Amino acid sequence: MKSLLTCTTCALVWALLLPTAHALTRDDLSEQARALLPPETAITLTLKEGKTVQGLLVSETSRDYTIKLKEGTMTMERTYPRDQVASVKGEDVAGALATVLLRYRDLLPEATADTKFDTMLTVVDEYLEKATASEQWPEVSALKAAILAEKKQADRGMEKVDGAWLPPVQAALKRYDLAEERLRAIEAQYKGIERDPYTGDARAKAFYNRLREGQRLIARELPQTLNTTLQNLLADQEHALAISEVDAFQKFILTRVLGSGSDAQKMRKEDLDLYQEMDMNFILRIQSQVLDAYYAAGGGNEVPRGYRPDEGSGMVLIPGGYFLRGDRSATIGDDTFPPQIIHLDPFLIDLHEVSNAEYRQFYTYVRDNSDYSMEHPDAPPLKDHTPRGWSLEEFSGDDQPVVGVDWFDAYAYANWAGKRLPTEAEWERAARGNDARTYPWGEASPGKLFVNLPSGRSHIEKLMNRQLAEGQSPMQLPSVTWEVDRKSPTQAERMLVTPDTPMETTYGLRHLAGNAAEWVQDWYGANTYTHAPILNPTGPDQGESRVFRGGHYLSPDNDATTFARGHIGKNKKLSTGMGEDGRPLIGFRCVKSIDKR
Repeated sequence: MKSLLTCTTCALVWALLLPTAHALTRDDLSEQARALLPPETAITLTLKEGKTVQGLLVSETSRDYTIKLKEGTMTMERTYPRDQVASVKGEDVAGALATVLLRYRDLLPEATADTKFDTMLTVVDEYLEKATASEQWPEVSALKAAILAEKKQADRGMEKVDGAWLPPVQAALKRYDLAEERLRAIEAQYKGIERDPYTGDARAKAFYNRLREGQRLIARELPQTLNTTLQNLLADQEHALAISEVDAFQKFILTRVLGSGSDAQKMRKEDLDLYQEMDMNFILRIQSQVLDAYYAAGGGNEVPRGYRPDEGSGMVLIPGGYFLRGDRSATIGDDTFPPQIIHLDPFLIDLHEVSNAEYRQFYTYVRDNSDYSMEHPDAPPLKDHTPRGWSLEEFSGDDQPVVGVDWFDAYAYANWAGKRLPTEAEWERAARGNDARTYPWGEASPGKLFVNLPSGRSHIEKLMNRQLAEGQSPMQLPSVTWEVDRKSPTQAERMLVTPDTPMETTYGLRHLAGNAAEWVQDWYGANTYTHAPILNPTGPDQGESRVFRGGHYLSPDNDATTFARGHIGKNKKLSTGMGEDGRPLIGFRCVKSIDKR
């Protein structure tokens, strides 16, 4: 009942708002609008003798009217002198014109960039201006909105393929895929048609060859199409659309031209040879071009409206936006190939790795309450969350990161704390910021900085030993984790050897590289980046092991890069967070999504 009353009220208000207007005649319309109407006009003559005549106007002169009349089944023409006519009433053409205009709705699904949208809109606007009292006015108004939506896409340089508006590169690739579907259908119908020579249906073979050549032409013209498209999109600051075009081009090259993604082990020799001959730096150059324009326009710093930082939360905001993940120097077969521009929503991340003291609160809660509600569904029943690092005194300090935990331990703690593990993409975003840096702190080698890696500790040892008196034994730093909030080991601080370079990320995060490696949410997949979506990628749906990031206190420098990906591989002990020699290596930090409302 409420719905019916609402509709009735709306209709009444609409009726009151419509201005009173006289019947619309042909004479009220422009020549363009009149051309759309049927050639004959209904007319009513009132003769001076009082008789009324209704029919279709055939002709009108200064002397008379000729009307086509229908009497029964007979149709005849009659002429009436003007001096016998008392009044003339023409038809209200508003309904007829609306009927013609509404046929545009059937044309819009097939509209293309060449469709004469402006011509349509001219007549529609004339109708909306002159026929405000027409019952079909709301329908024509809705039609105008639909035409404007189609025109907007065409004006943006979009192309309609198979009923959908697409940007030029994706439109070309859609045509490529449609041709591929037809090729497969022809191959199923005409066996062996893909081979030469083919002695079957010559016309089918010719058509098949035209489709194949059309595909080749699309592939050959695609780089220039992309270049032209990017110029237009970047000029209009359509960064998201530009990035989607670059991504579509990259995926096409890797999955269709080469055919095997980034897996060199499965790639055919001819594809591998083709890859060696290709200028893959073309993709890197256009990625840089698009990102430079995006950052120059202020992109990469998306913060939720109304967001206020919680100074006591121990977490920092990582702004949303596009960034480049993966290794720009990687080649096919590497698990950091290909570099890909992706977009992440803003999120919060722990400033420090989770410490033993923080983890102990969770451990004690589970032990004392027998509450396993925070567990991952695949976790073992009655999961024991004791960190293996606690069995070694040198890793058990309250302020050291908890290490020797498996992925289920990290998941359960994060869930218990009202947080979650970061996705691999989120971790990399937090590490490299907007400048695609090699290490979380920048480009400087770890061997020249205060980083808890073998090379970093060696650098600190040299600085410390310079202060020793002659004859004193050289000092050596233990290979253990540092406290989560310390920039240097306590031994160096006691000797007043302090870092002169801040070992933090763009966002102030500590020990994102070195110290403890860190579990992330994703399953490991060697080809993950080839097929990943642009928006908030979360990795494969399944796998054999989870990913960890950042390297640890025993890692070589290359494991500490922002793009290096750790996984269990042949070292099955890593699944427990331990190294082959029984030393604890892996811990974690948490993130929290931000409510978008």
